[in-house]
Amino acid sequence: MSRYQSSGHSVGESNWHFQFTPAYRQNIFADTLVRELTTAYLVEAAQQLWLHVAAINFGPDHVHMFLEETRKVSLIATVQKLKGYSSYMMRKRHRDLFSSQLWGEKFLFSVAGLMLCVKLKQ
Repeated sequence: MSRYQSSGHSVGESNWHFQFTPAYRQNIFADTLVRELTTAYLVEAAQQLWLHVAAINFGPDHVHMFLEETRKVSLIATVQKLKGYSSYMMRKRHRDLFSSQLWGEKFLFSVAGLMLCVKLKQ
């Protein structure tokens, strides 16, 4: 069984790895509740874009997110949705868990291949 996705005109894979950091590099993800809520909102946002979240891992001051099936959406639109939606929901429902803004302005991304995906799932 092939790991590649196919459509009417192409066969291949498209996976992204993101690293987002909170504003001012705060250690907000040391709190289990903040990690769980952030995970839920990031997954919800990805599902709205029809993306599959293969893995999410946290450090105390950053989150790594690995997305699969990213061929049909732009990178910038994805980042805007993930960071925008999760920040909006956290500020709307859980303002007491962190200070003013959730995410910093910058992010790291890489285009990831099948081997990284397999390694992350192990």
